[in-house]
Amino acid sequence: MAMREVGDPIVMTAVVAAIMTARAFVIADADLPDQGTLVLGVVPPGLEQRSLVTVRGVVDEFGFDRLSTPYGLERRERYSDFESRKVVLAHTVRSWA
Repeated sequence: MAMREVGDPIVMTAVVAAIMTARAFVIADADLPDQGTLVLGVVPPGLEQRSLVTVRGVVDEFGFDRLSTPYGLERRERYSDFESRKVVLAHTVRSWA
């Protein structure tokens, strides 16, 4: 993610670290920041923590005020670790579980 710019297309395969809502989850991998990377989009049915997923989407910068309504995010404090960081706006998510 460090080399990616906002607007860049991205494909990532990683493990689900946390499911935040029906449209938001966090992935973790050795190449990602310690807090993981927030993915916004549709969470596939049956997705669980520790599931392996491939995410295809675009890199964006997280701003709670801008993204909370379109992605149904509540409780700003849950997303404070991601504020002004790069996130993925997913077009597709495939679970390998």
